[in-house]
Order: sequence, then C-alpha cells, then structure tokens
Amino acid sequence: MRFEPRCLPSGNEKPSVIVVGVGGAGCNAVAASGLERFGIAKKEDCDRRPFEMVKISSTDLEVFRTTSPHLLTKVIPSVGRMSEIVDERDIVFIFVGLGGETGSHTAPVLASISRRQVRMVVSVVCLPFSVEGKDRHKHAAEGLVKLSGLSDICVVLENDGLAKAAPQLQFRKAFRVMDQVMNFVPGEMRQALTTGSLKEVKELFKGCSQCRLGVGMGTGIFADRTAVSEAFASPWFDISMDKVSSCLAMMVTGEDNTDLARSMAYDIANRIPHAPITYAARTDPSMNGKAQVTVLLGSR
Repeated sequence: MRFEPRCLPSGNEKPSVIVVGVGGAGCNAVAASGLERFGIAKKEDCDRRPFEMVKISSTDLEVFRTTSPHLLTKVIPSVGRMSEIVDERDIVFIFVGLGGETGSHTAPVLASISRRQVRMVVSVVCLPFSVEGKDRHKHAAEGLVKLSGLSDICVVLENDGLAKAAPQLQFRKAFRVMDQVMNFVPGEMRQALTTGSLKEVKELFKGCSQCRLGVGMGTGIFADRTAVSEAFASPWFDISMDKVSSCLAMMVTGEDNTDLARSMAYDIANRIPHAPITYAARTDPSMNGKAQVTVLLGSR
C-alpha cells in the first residue's frame, strides 16, 4: 500500500520551545544552539557554561538510577528545578549523549517530568563510538530503552555513523560536527511546525521506538532531487526502508513553490512506499536557487 504524502497546514503560531542538554555531551551540543537553552550536569561539568545549569549530585544520580522516573516528585530539589525549566513550553528538546551515568540516568527523568507538563517531548540522542567499551554501550542501551519510551520522538545518532561518513575527522572535531547535526532537529522543527500541527506529528510517530535523521541540500535545476538523494545518503539511514513506519519531511526553498515541495514529498514516498509521509514547507530568501530537506524516519 502506497501512502499519499500529506502537507501540514501552515500557520503563524509557532510552538514555544526549550533545548535542554543533559550531561557533558548534551550540554556541549546545547552550547551550539541559538534557541532558549538550559543544562543539567554534575557539578564539575557546570563550570564556564554560557547558560543556566542545574547541578546534579551523586545522591541524585543514585536516586535516578534506582527509582522509576514517574515516581520521582518535586520534593527532590533537582526534580523541582527541572519541572520549573520545562513548564509552559510546547516542545522540550532533550540533548544527551548516552553511555555515562549522568546522561543515561537523568535524561529519562527529565523526559518523564516533561511528558506530564508539555505537549511534545523530543529527545536527540548520541550513542557511543564502538571503541568506547562494553560498559558505556551497556549503559547507553539501557538508557535508550527508558528514554525512547518516555519521548514522543527519539532521534538516535550513532557516533559511528559520523565516523563512516567522515573517517578523516579527529575525535574532537567529530564531536563538534555532531553538536551541529543534533541542532538541526530543534532548529527545523521549531520553524516547520505550528501549535496546531503538534498533535498530528505526535500521532504520526506514535509507537515508534526511535527515529533516524537525514539532511540534504541541492542547488540548480534539480535541487529538489539532489536534496532528497543527499538526505537518504545519511549515515544514520542504516535501517531497511521496509521497516520505516512513519516519515516527517521539513523542506526549505528560496521562494514559495508548492510544486517543488510536493515533488520532494513524492520522491521520498517512492523510497519508503509503506510508510505515511507528512511534510511541511517554508521559504527562506537566502535559499534562492537551492532546496533543503530534513527527514525524520520512524521505526517500531
């Protein structure tokens, strides 16, 4: 069965968002964000951050590790502060690198708190390089199961994917590139979605255990095709397209071109014929002669 792509209705009421970094890696990624931001980390990772931080103690981590997130209350000061941070937002974006104690145990707590108070929880997760050791991979796997179950959308980015795409990058530079990649998700979703479309997007990804990210850019007469092809060459599209159960595509063109956006949507539909496709299109004068598409593929 082939699904017809559906265009989200346009509107001027943009969702209120906040990006929260959890742990050292998450806070590093948040530092590259131009949106309202916050950080949660152990005391030693809180120094010299250009945004407000919530400090997590060893006692907090032990409680988070041994207690189901939904049982935690605002009586715990750090939990109360997290609740204050996300209050009255439409979308909370959680940036986290799983594998360490802080990210693996604290991110699910933040997601649980956010789920009770906001309209959508989007987690953007980095998984360790394969060379980082068994313990980090074990913690990451356990944390991912918890976090994905508490998020409306859970975007998973394996560090190994970046290593495959750009093997010449040194570790430190690779992490900086990953910070930029993570920021594509809130950057595009905030501009593409409206408050009225959040319910539909949540329903689109309902039941998905994780999402994969692809971003493509094209120029010239075949800008639309090039952008889609580049997005689907993403190192994180390492799953069978037959297993994709939902797709959100966010397109940017230099002028108001409904036909161009629709063409890109149908190109995507031909690549994943068994999944419903929802898309949103916007214009940016600086993109004259260019087309960009950010694709989120959900799988169960």
